[in-house]
Amino acid sequence: MLMSTEQTAPPELQQKPHASLYFWCVLLAASGLWTLNIFYTPSFWQVNQMDMFMFILLNIVAEQTFVTLPRGGGISASFAIILAALLLFNSPIAVLIAVTGALITMGVIQQRSLRIAIFNAAQYAFTYSIAGLCILGLKFMLPPAAPHETFTRYMIYGGVATLLYLLINIPLVNGFIEVREGNITHLKDFFLRVIHCKEDLTEILQTLFFYPIAVLVAYSYGQQHNPMIPVVLSLLVFGCLRFIGQRSHLES
Repeated sequence: MLMSTEQTAPPELQQKPHASLYFWCVLLAASGLWTLNIFYTPSFWQVNQMDMFMFILLNIVAEQTFVTLPRGGGISASFAIILAALLLFNSPIAVLIAVTGALITMGVIQQRSLRIAIFNAAQYAFTYSIAGLCILGLKFMLPPAAPHETFTRYMIYGGVATLLYLLINIPLVNGFIEVREGNITHLKDFFLRVIHCKEDLTEILQTLFFYPIAVLVAYSYGQQHNPMIPVVLSLLVFGCLRFIGQRSHLES
């Protein structure tokens, strides 16, 4: 859903036969991918704890700022927060921040059903775990970066993560919405119904807008360690999302 600029699943409706299978497949795959990230990042917990908790708080706030889409989904500002965390920390910590924000926001603050909260946490973990593995692969293949090349590397890593988010997260959540509504009964229906041109274009443009901002914030915060930098990022993306919401309301 950054992003997630992420999409959120619709309220609990009638349970469809394939919804449970879809739910468990995403949850188990996300758990396995996150475990794989932890295996390849044995020292993942050696980060600044205060920084991590600050990003968790920012992500919870970002999850509260979302625009509801006509088909029942929504887009929030959390993609920019999680992308910056992915570049600053590592993929297991970024997934932890995303999952914690989703569970607290939807399960506690918004009091959505437990199934919806867990699915949204799982789809975040699924997407960002794959992005993290790809970034680890790039770090292995590319030569060590000189200090003056850090920003360029961040742009590369962030670009890969953004592309994977757009290719994975949007169809993944759209598919869950369609399955829950009973619109998908065969595998061929899935590929025909997971793309919603107008709504997806809004999220794609928003995600591409947030990508360089998140990279710049991650680089600047890594250099100066000024807590105002991610706060300014949050204010900027919240304002942009507010503008998108008002424009969508006027067009409807």
